[in-house]
Amino acid sequence: MQQQIFQGCVKFLSQECTEYRSCLVLGKMVSFYKTEFLSERIPMFSISLASCEVKEFREDANHFVEKINNVLQTLSSDSLYVDAMEILVFETMRSLGQMMLEMVVLKHSVEQVSGSVECPQCQQACRPYRKRERRITTLCGVIRVDRWVYRCASGHYHFPWDTKEKLKGQYTHRVAEVMCRMPARLDFREAAEELFRQGIEVSRTTLNQNVREWSKALRDSQQVETQKLEANQRWYVSCDGCHTNSQEGWKETKVGCIYRDYPQPPNSSDVTPSARTPSIRYVAERENAAHFGKALYKLATQSGIY
Repeated sequence: MQQQIFQGCVKFLSQECTEYRSCLVLGKMVSFYKTEFLSERIPMFSISLASCEVKEFREDANHFVEKINNVLQTLSSDSLYVDAMEILVFETMRSLGQMMLEMVVLKHSVEQVSGSVECPQCQQACRPYRKRERRITTLCGVIRVDRWVYRCASGHYHFPWDTKEKLKGQYTHRVAEVMCRMPARLDFREAAEELFRQGIEVSRTTLNQNVREWSKALRDSQQVETQKLEANQRWYVSCDGCHTNSQEGWKETKVGCIYRDYPQPPNSSDVTPSARTPSIRYVAERENAAHFGKALYKLATQSGIY
């Protein structure tokens, strides 16, 4: 939708004649058109939404349309270049995406759980207590959700919606994935700056703490599927290390890999295609050798060596 609107804006501003175009917005066909304004041929845009099929979304849908209309009117200025239009359209669509996501998530989060809810601490029945607001950082921006708090007879509080969603703290899984990928290529300060440009505001200290916590939880979980050796295959284990500079100073980063392959006899023309690439798994640690050895042994057992 963002690409369609931006392309339409550039095309209309570059043409002299009056034209008519349609675009699908919020499940409805809407119209973009140029009109004459103040007796001059000034490009003007408008978007209309005759009806909305979902009644509870009608007010929000009309607000979306009004906001797009305002942006399209701003884009009609002859003084705007493509760079300025690009920024305005991108920021507008991001804002609309945030509003739409919050609208849909809020609709589901405020609903009470169907059926009985059991307290995870004492296994007693829980009853709806009250609604409580929380904020979640998404790729579209920070959204607000209201969800029900459940309370058992012992006074324990439970959030069924939070449990079902399994969020990474205040972040969605997609945001957590981006936050983990950035420090793999940049230091935490640069990663935090790049995330800020993408609309995710997090300090380098918080980023460091979250990535360490999430990576530790990932190491401790059963993420590796067992592999089986085919005929004439063998397991191969290799490890190495190098010193890297970190916030704690120079430390040795230890890397181990496990893979299965066919023995390749030297100086032989009858070579079996290698199975190393699709089967290889890695483990890396900055801890001491004993801790790294346990991690490598765990990877080996999960892979099916033992």
